Amino acid sequence: MSQLLSMIDEYKISYPKYFALGRLSNAAGMFLGWALALGVMLVGSSFPSWHLSQVLPIAMILVLMFVVMAFSYDSMKGSNAKDGESPAVPAAPAAWKIACDDVCEQFALSPRESEVFALCAKGRDTAYICDKLCVSNHTVRSHIYHIYGKMDIHSQQDLITIVENRVQEIKAGR
Repeated sequence: MSQLLSMIDEYKISYPKYFALGRLSNAAGMFLGWALALGVMLVGSSFPSWHLSQVLPIAMILVLMFVVMAFSYDSMKGSNAKDGESPAVPAAPAAWKIACDDVCEQFALSPRESEVFALCAKGRDTAYICDKLCVSNHTVRSHIYHIYGKMDIHSQQDLITIVENRVQEIKAGR
């Protein structure tokens, strides 16, 4: 939820507008469904012996799907940059990964420390990291101790703040 709210803030969308857009798409889908059902009923009653009433819903859904895909193709690509132009700012997850990689390189973290660092940067606790990396609690705590020492920080929040600051630098194009 916090990531969703931060994305709303990042793209400067007001909360009422965001809420209304979600409800509008829901209502539009409902009305399209009703139109599809009405079309099938009308065609089915006009041609009762033909199996059009069974094929028509699938055909209409496929056509609608291709229309939606065609209109949203640019947003699905993730970047509208043409050849020779600079690429768009990375999306939030990509910027976060790039920021983590940059910080790990800056502080010369080992590959395993980098894995632990990335999970800590996502706010994961020691138990989760143990399960995810299949290592003991002591090993995870040892990696975290070394990471904090190399970075001269004292808490997971300090680590997250460093990554968030790097994400902002990446988005600003620095």
